[in-house]
Amino acid sequence: MIWLFKSAFWRTLGISLRRFPKDKRARRFVLISVGVLLYVGLYLRFFLAPFFFAQTRESQADRVIRLAFLGIMLSGALLVYLFHRWLERRDRLPSLLDDAAPGVGASPSEAETTEEIWRMTAMLAALLQRSGSEAAMQTTALAQGKEFAIRQWQRERLLALGLWEGLPVTFRDLLLLPEGHWTAAKQDAVNGSLEQFFAMRWAISLEDALRPLNQIPTYAGKAIVAMIAGAKPGNLALRPPWDLRLARDESYRYFERFWLEAVTRRLIGEEYEDRVLSEAIRLKAEIDANDRQSYDLLVGARTVSELDDETLMRMVITAHRRWEILKLLTGMAGGESRGSDLQALLLAPMSRAET
Repeated sequence: MIWLFKSAFWRTLGISLRRFPKDKRARRFVLISVGVLLYVGLYLRFFLAPFFFAQTRESQADRVIRLAFLGIMLSGALLVYLFHRWLERRDRLPSLLDDAAPGVGASPSEAETTEEIWRMTAMLAALLQRSGSEAAMQTTALAQGKEFAIRQWQRERLLALGLWEGLPVTFRDLLLLPEGHWTAAKQDAVNGSLEQFFAMRWAISLEDALRPLNQIPTYAGKAIVAMIAGAKPGNLALRPPWDLRLARDESYRYFERFWLEAVTRRLIGEEYEDRVLSEAIRLKAEIDANDRQSYDLLVGARTVSELDDETLMRMVITAHRRWEILKLLTGMAGGESRGSDLQALLLAPMSRAET
């Protein structure tokens, strides 16, 4: 029942109520939500109430309903547990075979993979913090005597965390540039990794949940500073491969839809072949013909078809970056990708900004 206290459920319910007259999905979600709330009410009435009000006489019918309800709940919990165990066994099987194969190097352990992701996330946090500082300097004059304060503090923190010596050359060069000397291209390249930064934090359990892709992206600056301001967290844990895979597939579903809309509006895709454009137009026509108010993906309370061009392009980029990083993190969790692949992905846009 903890979801009742989460804002995501009530936000989705609010959007569904607003779209109720024209969206079949909204109507379905509202009806399901009402059913679940009734289910919770029955749970409180027939299962918990007798324990808190033991003096209340319980009829035979109430007792039968309560026990049946409890049996259904326990059976459901057991099925979920067994399903997750099966997924865990299935995901581990390839790595066991790889370890047994002669001449094949052993994949990094889960602890090593988690450590590598944390290191790259903390390094990226330093760059994002510095980029924010550079943006602030464009509107606020730097106080005398503070010219080296940011660089010095970041270097001290990265040394304390054992990260300074392992910084990629591109990262280090950016952090050592004098304050106020970052170009707009450098800032854009670093800021473009915000989505990847928060996905990496989520992958090692520093975020409770990923921001849904049906919301306009916003990012909390406190999480960036906290990444290097304190000691290394002791609660790092790489999420199970099935969680990463589900998030990866969900991000691709959104990216594919955003991309399709952008192509048909001619916002991107000038270099695509005619057959690709024709197929995109055909798929878009199918969406429009199939009651798009009820079946198209949502961003806020609008369908993708209703988004303005600027918002649409922002969502294309956001979804692609999330899918790209989650695809790589899923590979790392399964032993198919390495820390060097993660570093290469993060360095690519920053290296291009140097040229």
